[in-house]
Amino acid sequence: MIKSIITNKIRTNIQNQVKTAAVIAFSDARKIVLTFEIADYPLIQNLVSLLENEGKECRLVVFSEAKEKTFPEIRGFIFSKRDLDIWSVPKLEIETRFLDEISDADMLLDLTVHNYLPLSYLISKASVKLKAGIKKEGFDLYDFMLEAPKNVDFRFLSEQIMSYLRKLKS
Repeated sequence: MIKSIITNKIRTNIQNQVKTAAVIAFSDARKIVLTFEIADYPLIQNLVSLLENEGKECRLVVFSEAKEKTFPEIRGFIFSKRDLDIWSVPKLEIETRFLDEISDADMLLDLTVHNYLPLSYLISKASVKLKAGIKKEGFDLYDFMLEAPKNVDFRFLSEQIMSYLRKLKS
């Protein structure tokens, strides 16, 4: 029941999203939001360095399934199960903080390999020029979706997304 409630909220957000007709070329993107699960934090550093060397500003949004709030020193916006309501929807202050964090971003790259509904909910609220990630079961969350095998890992996903995005022209 909880899963169907949050899934319906995500679908409603997607339907209500106002889309612009233009797709931004990767070369024109200046601010990129990277969403990922906390376990992949050590791996994200290489991608962040690569993007920053190309003149991109990276903003990190990290999700943890843990309820405790004892996280290592991490750059970026972190939220966890503790920040969810009884329906597993992020609390209003988390939603507001997320939307503030990404307000002027050009792209959002979801680098999670699992379907974390609370993160999907926030992504469904995001108004950025381009959202990219693995196709998630139950809804079309992104403008650019990759089909991926069940056992895909973070490194493969990030390499594939970056490869395709570099080919995008506006």
